[in-house]
Amino acid sequence: MEGFLVQIEKRKKGCKFCSESGSGEFTTKRKSITEQLNAQIKFLKDKDKYNGYIAYFQSYTNTFLPMEELRKMYYEAINFPNVKVLSIATRADCFNEEIYNLLAELNEKIEVWIELGLQSSNENTRNNMNIGYSTETFENCVKRLKELNIKTIFHIIFGLPNETKKIIKIQLIM
Repeated sequence: MEGFLVQIEKRKKGCKFCSESGSGEFTTKRKSITEQLNAQIKFLKDKDKYNGYIAYFQSYTNTFLPMEELRKMYYEAINFPNVKVLSIATRADCFNEEIYNLLAELNEKIEVWIELGLQSSNENTRNNMNIGYSTETFENCVKRLKELNIKTIFHIIFGLPNETKKIIKIQLIM
């Protein structure tokens, strides 16, 4: 499978290391989900060798829109031909029960992956980087997603300012 980057409008100020557009400046902007997916497929060389695609909502925070907008975008993506996985990058503080319910509903129709940016498990680093929510919030979100059988991916940035080897080792144990 090959993944595509799909971009939605930004709605929330993010971490110090994110650009104004939240990252993913190379993605197609202000087009429908279908137009973006078509553009990504066209961009791929030898697209016939893939047996399916991952619709990857990567830039900025993809659970921070009104519920009906999220529902419309996600369903447009999963109804696109040959999309096998819906992958959504977001922040752990941008969930509520409605979001969890929508993700559970989608996960019954197609495999859903949630990518959470932990960045660092060290609270001092998180505060310095303006991450904006605690590791407790992150852990609660991961626990809830696990209860819903939704695959969760998280990323850590090693070597953030003032992080020691000891802090990095602690994060590896997590």
